[in-house]
Amino acid sequence: MKRTPVLMSAATIILLALAGCTPPAEPGTPVASESPSSPASAEPSPTAEALAEDVLLVVSAVATADNGAVLDLTMTVHRPTAFDDPASAAAAALMTDSCGGGTDDSVYADQLWTFASVDIEAVERPGTAWPTNRRLFFYPLATDVNIAADGAVLDDDMVDPATPHCRTDKHLDAPGSGVMVVGLEGDTDDVSAAGQFTRWANHMWGFSGVYVAGQSAAAAGIVLSECAYTVTDAGKALNGGSAEWIDLIDDERCQVGNPTI
Repeated sequence: MKRTPVLMSAATIILLALAGCTPPAEPGTPVASESPSSPASAEPSPTAEALAEDVLLVVSAVATADNGAVLDLTMTVHRPTAFDDPASAAAAALMTDSCGGGTDDSVYADQLWTFASVDIEAVERPGTAWPTNRRLFFYPLATDVNIAADGAVLDDDMVDPATPHCRTDKHLDAPGSGVMVVGLEGDTDDVSAAGQFTRWANHMWGFSGVYVAGQSAAAAGIVLSECAYTVTDAGKALNGGSAEWIDLIDDERCQVGNPTI
């Protein structure tokens, strides 16, 4: 099956819902947009107090299945932590397990990895239950970076069984909460590391209801709406909302970030 890479500060937080049409503001600060592919623009939001200090980005959307079931989706991207930071211990262990031994602490140290933890929430609204055969996929994709998953976030099972889990894309097919751990090489503050905790900003982040090339939202059975995102001051300090960032927003996707990788 062919897959497509569907694209989808602390003074002010940026938040905008797809349902409004807002004039463009200062480039480099992404918010929601009606354009399927648009540069970043700015709008103040009252949600600063709700976000922890290490939050870099929050993406939200509403997913509606073809049976009428509705999920409220939220993705929260946290600041990466270095491989040798005690805060990375659980993330590193999950990555090692997910990669089936293909990575371990020696690899993380040699390649100066950081780990970005990403919280995923899918809250079902009262009424119709979410159908078991409708999957929501998350960005970034594992073709671009190593990703481990836990909780309601699942590994793609439509690939060669020999593929390490950390090299499979992530999805959910039921309401719940889970975590993605994204491994970023060469990203610590070591003098020899190019990333300096900014490599998270080289990726797209968000949701897709479509995973097959050429498939429409109606054919996939999932329509996305009310796409919005927030880039915090902490995120902007680590290259979030740079000039390279765009948003990709339509009924198939709700994504923001750098599409060049």
